[in-house]
Amino acid sequence: MDIKLFLLIIWASVSHYSPVRGAPMSTENGSKAAETKTSEYHEPISYMDTGFLYKFVSVTLLDGSQVDGQVIGVYNERPFMWHPVPRDTFAIFQCGQPNRGPDSFTTNYINSANAVFTLHTDEILTIKVVRPPPDATTYTDYLRAHDVTIHRQPIEGEDVYILTDWSTYHTWEDGRSNYAWDLASLNTNMMTYTGYGARLTNFAVWNKAVYLPFSGTVSKVMRLNPDNPPDLTAAIQFEELDNGNEASLDEKPNNGVEVTPGGPFLMRILHQKYASVPASITEGQFLEAGAYVGTVGNSGTTYTPHIHMVFGFTDQNGRYWSTPIEWQGMEQRALLPFPAAYEYGSYKYSDYGFPKLNHCVKIV
Repeated sequence: MDIKLFLLIIWASVSHYSPVRGAPMSTENGSKAAETKTSEYHEPISYMDTGFLYKFVSVTLLDGSQVDGQVIGVYNERPFMWHPVPRDTFAIFQCGQPNRGPDSFTTNYINSANAVFTLHTDEILTIKVVRPPPDATTYTDYLRAHDVTIHRQPIEGEDVYILTDWSTYHTWEDGRSNYAWDLASLNTNMMTYTGYGARLTNFAVWNKAVYLPFSGTVSKVMRLNPDNPPDLTAAIQFEELDNGNEASLDEKPNNGVEVTPGGPFLMRILHQKYASVPASITEGQFLEAGAYVGTVGNSGTTYTPHIHMVFGFTDQNGRYWSTPIEWQGMEQRALLPFPAAYEYGSYKYSDYGFPKLNHCVKIV
């Protein structure tokens, strides 16, 4: 085990973290730790993402009530583009009946055996990392057991290029995309476009077939919104921003499909080409993994053609939050820059995992 992670776990198991003060407030034996003299955060709790994500926690709310569960998402709302708030948010997973399907989940953690919901630091007094209960079912194990993984190739072709991962501007999109991927393709020159990229047809991924990565029921269909002309200059300028507060970006309606495996969980596949989502796809329809759901376009809030693929859930306040979802049976290889050209690395296989930025991925 990495020594830094080991020390973090040891520290977290014997102390509370107070989002109100930003410092340890008390230990399990009741002794008081030093408090800071400011009511401001020292740092957003999201900076400790690697310490909280997937950990089991015991949370004490300001009203004195206690909530236990596994953290499956951490979101810093300060740099959001459209609705920034000076707080952090946790997505929490509880599973007392792992044999039941995703439709058994609700957002009511008080009265439901299976629940997924959010907690915000403006309602939290302390957070304590704890050992998982002996019979605990983790979020990852649950999704694997119920076939909620990326197990079908989402775009036609030998592999898919990871244009954007869980970093940069995805963390600014109001919690909807923290764990999303932007998917594209490479041409024979290992580039995403030819020439100056002034036309949609210059892009290697344009008009390629899009497929559903797992089975589920259609909850929303959008198919008649226009495609934007490509704008590489705006895309580069956007990438250079430090956070979403600096962005001036109007949201536009997408083409795409939203599919649920059940309960509050939801997969979004967005930016399809105008009128490419089949008219035969309707809300309430069950689709098998691998179903054709349109072609790659440039509709919605986007500068260049790609597919935005994200999994998550709608919380108790009706707000969508992204959460991690694994790719199953995947091979990925890096695209390596050299002074004269690009070269591919070797494929590496994973039973389950997450694709990396600037890697090419295929389901095998």
